[in-house]
Amino acid sequence: LPQAQHPLEQLEGMLRLRQAQIETTVAEQEARLRRVEAHMRALEGSTCMNVPEVVVKQTQPIRFAEANAVAPDFGHDNLAPLFAQLLPQVLAHLATYGVAPKTSIAYYDAPGDDGSVVLHAGFAIDDEPPQSSDVRVVDLPELRVASTVHHGTLETVGATYEALARWVEDSGYVVAAPGREIYHEWNEGDPTRNITELQLPISQ
Repeated sequence: LPQAQHPLEQLEGMLRLRQAQIETTVAEQEARLRRVEAHMRALEGSTCMNVPEVVVKQTQPIRFAEANAVAPDFGHDNLAPLFAQLLPQVLAHLATYGVAPKTSIAYYDAPGDDGSVVLHAGFAIDDEPPQSSDVRVVDLPELRVASTVHHGTLETVGATYEALARWVEDSGYVVAAPGREIYHEWNEGDPTRNITELQLPISQ
């Protein structure tokens, strides 16, 4: 017959279980508190600078025609020439097969040890053209994201990203993957009219 567990061991096991339950509850309440505090700071716009309006939402899957290239870092001066190279490349490929481009999108791989980053840029599409050595078609998955809108030139997008990342941290979330950029309005002649949605995938 198995040996009966000592009453003290039973009590210790019960207390450890209760400790774990309490720690989980405390962590959940602290996360809720951080979210409330973040929303309060957002409402206090006059006293808190650069707090964006953030929405937590579930994205839809996207069929995406893309090309990619490596930038030394996230600096605008390094990324802008790559956008100028990649987007026309994807457009030309789609035109060859009569596929209409929709919204322009970009996303990034996690930075390498040297700070370099792979930029993926292209267009959402409905049809699926043949792939080439330069342009591929991928299905971007559904993601739970914290989303905000950046108005104007991408030269100043870094501050909006920083504010969004701060909101995510303050709200008890964790950035789960590199972000996406959705270019809802793009004006070459007047970049101040650009409207870009920034999305950071999140988890708890």
